[in-house]
Amino acid sequence: MVDAVAEQISAPKDDDWAIRDEAATRLGTLRDPRAVVPLVSVLRDGDRAVRDAATGALLAIGEPAVTTLGACLSDPVLTVQELASSVLARIADARVLTPLIVALASQDWIVRMHAAKALGRIRDPEAVGPLVPLLQDKVKAVREAASTALAAIGEAALSSLLSALTHVVWPVR
Repeated sequence: MVDAVAEQISAPKDDDWAIRDEAATRLGTLRDPRAVVPLVSVLRDGDRAVRDAATGALLAIGEPAVTTLGACLSDPVLTVQELASSVLARIADARVLTPLIVALASQDWIVRMHAAKALGRIRDPEAVGPLVPLLQDKVKAVREAASTALAAIGEAALSSLLSALTHVVWPVR
């Protein structure tokens, strides 16, 4: 019997981007947790379509990819951080609460925005304190993600949101 996952796992190393793209897409269809680590390595691929296919596949695999993606939030390659945070924003799993909180301080605004979105979906009150400074972020999308996350967290964020209403800087208000 042919192991379709094992066959596709070796394809992301092919020289042809179309084969790498198809393999990543197929791994997402198969949704096998064995594909998580190989797909994460594809997040470094030089071709955007291949990276997008790997991101879609990791999203399709879902929960089994969470802790590996959480580790990617501290990857030295910013593209890997961006892609991992975008998947985690949609999966939103409390097991990566700490790496997501750390990612709020990223130099990359895309990572900060996705981390805030993920924390809003997780709704853990522990994220309130780290989210509040993002209400003053220089990037509007990050400010909006932080305020939406705080609103989603609800009552635990209420005092922070109320004090933000009187902030000197108007975008924070």
